[in-house]
Amino acid sequence: MAHQKQTRNTDHMKWILQALALLLTISLNACQDMKKKEEHREALNDSMVLTLPAAAGFSASVDGKDVSLYSLKNREGMQVLLTNYGATVVSITAKDRTKTYGDVLTMGTTEFTSVGLANADVINGVTLVSEGSASTAKVNGSPYSIVVSSAIGTGLSNYNITYLPGKLTIIRKELIDDV
Repeated sequence: MAHQKQTRNTDHMKWILQALALLLTISLNACQDMKKKEEHREALNDSMVLTLPAAAGFSASVDGKDVSLYSLKNREGMQVLLTNYGATVVSITAKDRTKTYGDVLTMGTTEFTSVGLANADVINGVTLVSEGSASTAKVNGSPYSIVVSSAIGTGLSNYNITYLPGKLTIIRKELIDDV
């Protein structure tokens, strides 16, 4: 019995460490330049909160093994829910984009990055939407959020997918004087 409890605790610790590594990877991908990455790295240790279990009253057993639900949340409010049983977590982040005021930006389906896929599993495309993509989107409303969702591909049912937004920055249109 003591051996089973020690094994269960070891399994829980492995999942916690893997979750922390994933959250660190996701957080670092969100930073744009080295200065932000360094500031983020310094704040990361102070900003992570681990809650056990994530849902009040969560209790499950699969094939005779206890299943726990964990929640990792950073200072910016990003939250990842993990279990010690089942699917692997994959994050999909919309790439940051830039456009000139007055232009229409076609969002496409491939402007994203992903972390965590295994084997031959692949994401072929996602849905990307931003209010800033219209020609009438204002510079002073910038940056606009790029929302990513609805991944399609091979083997994705094996994963819990976390979608992370990107930013769309609109730059001023240069006026040319023909005088």
